[in-house]
Amino acid sequence: MLPEWHSVRHPNTRPSVRQWAVDAGKIASRDEQVRTVSEVVLRLLEDAGSSGRRWTELLEHLHMLPRREHDLVVATLRSLDPVNLGEEVRAAIWEALRRVVARHRAYSTAKWAMPEKYLARLDRLRKRFSPADPLALYGWLFGPRPRPADGGDVDDTSWEEQKRRIEDERFDAVVVILQRSGPDGLRALARAVDSPYQLGLAAARTPPELLDPDEMLARHLVDCPGMQAVMSRRAMFDGSASPILSTRSAVTSSRSTTW
Repeated sequence: MLPEWHSVRHPNTRPSVRQWAVDAGKIASRDEQVRTVSEVVLRLLEDAGSSGRRWTELLEHLHMLPRREHDLVVATLRSLDPVNLGEEVRAAIWEALRRVVARHRAYSTAKWAMPEKYLARLDRLRKRFSPADPLALYGWLFGPRPRPADGGDVDDTSWEEQKRRIEDERFDAVVVILQRSGPDGLRALARAVDSPYQLGLAAARTPPELLDPDEMLARHLVDCPGMQAVMSRRAMFDGSASPILSTRSAVTSSRSTTW
């Protein structure tokens, strides 16, 4: 019932015998539509409560709301205490705000895009809900088409520059995870993200003191195929034997010690 772009409505069939729908052709006025949206938003805010899923759905429609309802949603979200929400709900709200801000900044010239002053306000609000879980905080970097919240318009930067920035952010994320949780934390992230291969490529750039190749082979390679990219990439950097042969040899050696 919230306003949408390019939405389609299929009205119900009117009765052909009884005259029950004599006023079915009446069109709601502009004021009636605004009041309807206002009442719907109030109900949605009441139902959202501390539900991460409901807040996510509501925030996806934020750019379509009238200014008064838009401000009401932001004010209600600001009134929430992130500490009392719990990690899962806080992460869901953070991710929803990140996607909204990133998308609108990436296409800032589109007619549907929110002005920067509204995006800046949402971005500040997003930081209040930053999750502690590395998967929630960095997992989006290793998913399809990652887009940072503080990125610029796609028309202002080349594809190569966007790719380089994402690779740098992936590397920074891997370094933070290794410093906090070591290889076990990296392994847990690799099991959860959509593209563990990209995680492996980022991990391959880390210095040996943070990520030991032998340790990764012995403890993480066999049961986490996505991390094979670590050894493959590092073999190419080091100029050692064929990455494929090195990986196969490592897997065989690891299996022989566990069978």
